Amino acid sequence: MQAMFIKEMRQFLRGIPLKLCAGLTVLSWVMIGFAWKVKAPELEALRNMRIEDAPGYVAVYLFQLGILAAAFFGLLFVLGSSAGRWRLELGDPAFSPGITTCTPAWKLALGKWLALMCQMFAVLLVAGILPSQIFQYVPAVKVINEFVKEAAQSSQLSSLEVFRTLEYNWAVVCATLSWGTLTLALCSLKPRSRGKFDLGSIAAMLVLLPQTLVLVCGVTLDKFGMFIVIRTMVSVIAGFTLICSGVSAPASNRLFLFKVWMFVSVVGISPLLYKWQELFSVELYASELVAAGIFFLFSSLFERVTQSRRVLSALSNPVWAALSFPFTTGALNSFVLGGIFFALAWGISPELGKVNLAMVGIFAVMAAFANFIGLVNERKAFKISRLLIFVLASFGTVIAFGAMAQHDISIDMEKYGDVCCIVLLLLTLALCAPLIKYYNYRKKRL
Repeated sequence: MQAMFIKEMRQFLRGIPLKLCAGLTVLSWVMIGFAWKVKAPELEALRNMRIEDAPGYVAVYLFQLGILAAAFFGLLFVLGSSAGRWRLELGDPAFSPGITTCTPAWKLALGKWLALMCQMFAVLLVAGILPSQIFQYVPAVKVINEFVKEAAQSSQLSSLEVFRTLEYNWAVVCATLSWGTLTLALCSLKPRSRGKFDLGSIAAMLVLLPQTLVLVCGVTLDKFGMFIVIRTMVSVIAGFTLICSGVSAPASNRLFLFKVWMFVSVVGISPLLYKWQELFSVELYASELVAAGIFFLFSSLFERVTQSRRVLSALSNPVWAALSFPFTTGALNSFVLGGIFFALAWGISPELGKVNLAMVGIFAVMAAFANFIGLVNERKAFKISRLLIFVLASFGTVIAFGAMAQHDISIDMEKYGDVCCIVLLLLTLALCAPLIKYYNYRKKRL
């Protein structure tokens, strides 16, 4: 871990991104100097100010936007350099840390992650947070802030208090932490083949994106800080498990920890978090379970449809194999995990509706069909993307529904909804049957 950390820090100190970040930092402090020279307006004058005169004073906040832009581009330079270099290193056939080194994968991942976080937070501190804090003491800014505070109180806009300095800094720090971790996780997913991208592992990133985007959604103001911290911790742990999976050996169960953590976060952490926020409802919980199930069905399109003997040997214990099967890497495994989420959603909220169940069934059929084609391709040595098959099946489904609507053909879901759901379930099981039969199939190649 120490060797990886030192190597990354040396490359950063010797590289061009450090010089670019230094220039942006100087630019941030120069903007503070210019803002300090702006004449401070009188508070009474601001109260009686006409709208057409306001831009002359409010324009001082353009310097604040400049400071934020400098910090953002500094973080972008650091992140692009470090994560991009890491991606190239893992893509090099001569560099296989999961095989050629005795250092555990999690230590290599931790060293890389700590180095990136140190670089990003150093840039954020000197080019973003410190200049922004000092900017609040600029005379013109202090007067304008006081005027805005009075206007908010007179208008009873107490919600503006959420943007206090401490809360603002917490939000920036958490967003930076999630952004860096998720980007590094994306670049850590080493391809198992000679191709440029490992789409199967990249698909796992889709579930992390909402975790980052909804940091401040559905949250009461009195618990804003703690809520965003917990959300960030969930996102960072999930991202770190993917970083470790990119470093680990190709024949291992790469996504095991990721699937376990996402199962725990969706089933356990998420409802507790909403309950703590006094926003919990059965419908909300069921919808989140359905979304997680759909994600894992989609993620199955990019995972392997057969397993190697090395992977299966780790599941020699029948009890352990049965319990861990949904969480191990594989298309069939993700299908089972998605089915567990759907079963939980139906168990806690039978009022999901037959229409929603039918739409989920159609999605499952299309995913199962794409995986079936992928199994045929692997046995026949064809190269057809399962994602392409899924997209074509989706277009075909949309065209079919459009043709039914054009000819006024509809299905009475109240009367035939149960039959439709049963037919879709049987069709899904039929398409998954070959995956079960050839789960341990591996074509020998020289």
